[in-house]
Amino acid sequence: MRSWGLLLVAPVLAGVVLLGSSPAYAHVKMTSSDPADGSQSRVPISEVTLRFSEQVNPELVKVAVTVDGKPARSTTQVHGSTVTTSVPERSGRFQVGYRVVSRDGHTVSGTIEFTVRRVPGEEPRRPGDPAPSATADSDATAPAGSATGPPAVVDGPATDAKGRSVTRSWVWVIVGLGGLGLLGALAYVLVSGRRKPSEGEATSVDTVDESGSRDS
Repeated sequence: MRSWGLLLVAPVLAGVVLLGSSPAYAHVKMTSSDPADGSQSRVPISEVTLRFSEQVNPELVKVAVTVDGKPARSTTQVHGSTVTTSVPERSGRFQVGYRVVSRDGHTVSGTIEFTVRRVPGEEPRRPGDPAPSATADSDATAPAGSATGPPAVVDGPATDAKGRSVTRSWVWVIVGLGGLGLLGALAYVLVSGRRKPSEGEATSVDTVDESGSRDS
């Protein structure tokens, strides 16, 4: 009985030893990222590094970058178990989505997010960066209610200091002058019409007087 028991236990023990000595084929997973998921930065970031638990197939790696919800251009490089991708050096909310395939064919995908916040005065200037605008600084420090630029031009009729329409005033002036001119013309016509008959009557009276004197 003991011999049969040993014969049954021996294969089991051998299997356990073999399984313990064989390598473990665990699925690939991301172990860390730089910058870390959920982090915030006050300086520009030029690239993102993803590290995985084992080597990944460089031909099957896919990485997509978005900034404030808009797709951004990126260049990805793979070195063993490390994936590096470029990102725009600007402020905003970044999302880096990845999809990799391990040597055993297992696929893993995920997304990391981080935020770049540029605080004025804390970000070091880089060579070639434009100088901050003096106009923007003055606008930011100007007291409320003060004008910092030329007045806005609004389309519409011109007004005087009291808000009355200058164009409308000129229209009434022109209409008044036109009316006065029309009245003057009518008065001239009436006077001229009356003057001509009176001259005719005077001429006829003179003729009668002359004829009367001749008759006498």
